[in-house]
Amino acid sequence: PTALPVVNAAVTPNDTVCQINPVTFTANAVYGGNAPVYTWMVNGAATGTTGASYTFVPVDGEVVSVRMVSNYRCRLRDTVMSEGVVMSVDSMLVPHVSIYPAPGLAVETGKPVTLLAVVTDGGANPKYQWKVNGFPVAGATQDTYTSIFNDYDSITCMVTSSGVCANIGTFDWVFITVSPLGNGSVGSLGGDIRLLPNPNKGMFTIRGTLGSTGNAEVEADVTNMLGQVVYRGVLQARNGTIDTQVQLDNTLANGMYILTIRSGNEQKVFHFVMEQ
Repeated sequence: PTALPVVNAAVTPNDTVCQINPVTFTANAVYGGNAPVYTWMVNGAATGTTGASYTFVPVDGEVVSVRMVSNYRCRLRDTVMSEGVVMSVDSMLVPHVSIYPAPGLAVETGKPVTLLAVVTDGGANPKYQWKVNGFPVAGATQDTYTSIFNDYDSITCMVTSSGVCANIGTFDWVFITVSPLGNGSVGSLGGDIRLLPNPNKGMFTIRGTLGSTGNAEVEADVTNMLGQVVYRGVLQARNGTIDTQVQLDNTLANGMYILTIRSGNEQKVFHFVMEQ
């Protein structure tokens, strides 16, 4: 019969893929004859590929089509074009997660803490797994986790992305401080000394009174959880009162730190969290 040749381009796996993943197009012809000639086009420009299939790594928004020259004997036209296939390419983004505690990272003994994980670039349905001190908590697979913790417990939220570019993982973690540390201090240095605020962004104030009413120099050291000193300074107490601001290096990592202040043979230790 006399007929108009037709060709279309079928794509595998589909027209929506993750970044840097290849796709394969296959030409399906009707009335193409026994030796049709194909030319693959991207955005209207010939690619140089002339076989019945074409494999490449697409970019988002690219339009792929195929041109066929038919040798069918009773053709109504020599050359026909397929409809263009618009490629949708999802970016391979690493998700980001932040943990927000309520009522906070420092609580009294026996009080529960609710942790909320807020995820960006995780897709529509990211997967969650909470861990305490490195061990997965059975059933803790939602974006919130509530429990009663012990002092110095380390809580981690592992997040795995969903969507086209799925299974990319990331995590965030926090330390919980539990009474009887009270305001975060332990030790024997007299008076009432506090570290404010806690948590902080690397800038905090040491404020309060010493056990004596005279002037004194107070040594202050900040160490990380590996025992490395990240700050060392001498603070001035006047008439038994101290009110000094400390600024840590802004390149320090977020997490738990220990402040030790010493006056004479006495000292006081504070545990605080830095969240820059």
